[in-house]
Amino acid sequence: MPIRRAALPPLLCCLFFSVGVAAKECPRVVVSADPNYPPLHWYDGERLRGASVDIVTRVFDDLKIPYEVKYEGPLLRVLAAAEDSRIDVVTTLKKTPERLSFLDFTSRPAFANPVAVFTNRDETFPFRRWEDLKGKPGVMVLGNKFGEGFDEFLETNLDMTRVGEIQQAFRMLKVHRVRYLITGLFVGRSVIAVQDIGAEVAPLATNVTETLNYVAFAKGSACLAHKPAFDKRLGELIESGAIPPILDQAFADWETHASARKESQ
Repeated sequence: MPIRRAALPPLLCCLFFSVGVAAKECPRVVVSADPNYPPLHWYDGERLRGASVDIVTRVFDDLKIPYEVKYEGPLLRVLAAAEDSRIDVVTTLKKTPERLSFLDFTSRPAFANPVAVFTNRDETFPFRRWEDLKGKPGVMVLGNKFGEGFDEFLETNLDMTRVGEIQQAFRMLKVHRVRYLITGLFVGRSVIAVQDIGAEVAPLATNVTETLNYVAFAKGSACLAHKPAFDKRLGELIESGAIPPILDQAFADWETHASARKESQ
């Protein structure tokens, strides 16, 4: 008598089929990042590096999911590539309504990213609330978003110049073309340390805000099927205390790289 095999329930059949299709359509996850936001993410001329890149690749390594870290250009080009599903994952960035339309963010942030006001030490001013920035020329990097309502306040209330690179923004501050610079506290401190300008420039005591940085999957990507597993493993790393040492190492790596580049010039 022939052996009879029970038919799989329709829902289970569909599940197996969808997983198989996703695996075929996502042979590897293409990861990219803002190339100009050290030590969280930066481009050394050959590859993308930094804390957020290390966190994302650590998760994919742990899950044994193939990936490729790809330099895509400035942040706005990275976001455009994600919107068109030419890349699958953007390493840590802030949630905004615009980004939510084409990015699916992890349920937990990888880390908090304070946003600070940097000034020349000889031209500081009291800062306790956003209104204290009114009437003073400022500078920020093109494409940066700060969240918590500050982006909207900035657009309607502040005299803000946008430049392509954080180094250019600090140069404008140092020569007094602007009164202040707004950027993430981590990236600002890293530039100050590498350029050895701590005696001239410093962050004000009160932060603009403290935003949360999430990993984001492109909604149109077949690799979105990996997000639940990624979410779970990222949460485990956060709970285990693995993230702060990655941030510390990223600071050290950036300072070593920048110092070596400065000496070679």
